[in-house]
Amino acid sequence: MMRTLIVLLFVASCGAETATTAEPDGGTDSGPELSAAGTCSSYQGWVTDTVRGLPRDCSTPADCMVVERAGNCECSISAKIGGDLAALNTALQALDENSCSHPFACLGSMSQCSYQTPFENKELVVTCKENTCGLIEVMACDTYVARKNGGIYAPGGCTMDTDCELRDDLNPCGCDEAYPASFPFVLENEAFTLMQRNEGRCAFTCDACPPATEAFCDAGKCASR
Repeated sequence: MMRTLIVLLFVASCGAETATTAEPDGGTDSGPELSAAGTCSSYQGWVTDTVRGLPRDCSTPADCMVVERAGNCECSISAKIGGDLAALNTALQALDENSCSHPFACLGSMSQCSYQTPFENKELVVTCKENTCGLIEVMACDTYVARKNGGIYAPGGCTMDTDCELRDDLNPCGCDEAYPASFPFVLENEAFTLMQRNEGRCAFTCDACPPATEAFCDAGKCASR
């Protein structure tokens, strides 16, 4: 009888010890127990739960901040200021230190962020639409101001002079510049949207426009004179 009791106590003791050292399940406020034998799924779950815990409600864009590596394809998102970024950064660090893939990772052609634009020297700007923090990507103000008289886009290719034309609606100061006559409609809309978004965001004064009365093809690129 005594021997049976000792065996039962030993089994119960081993069971209790095993329960305290089991693999972490992630998703807790403090994250997986790092001293335990964690798995990639536990670290990924930690990141996912931490991202989902970030508040997204807002009244104005000033309520929002950029949060890196928190969206699909490891893109940035916008969340309410005051969210627990320390917890997210700790979770991401644990993920990276254990060589685990990001839970929102994408492959190949799927890796483009939803807010990406074709502009050079871009920066992310937070928005607040329908009381939810959002994110847009625009040309940085220093580059935008430097191109206020033209050059938001490269001149575009051509083979002869008739491929080019003068336009004054693709820069914020309304200056004539040379573009292909078949300039893509999608890029036109991108330029119009950029000018609308940067109108009050970037401070500049329009000066006299460079003289331009004719568009022509110069070494495969549209130019003006």
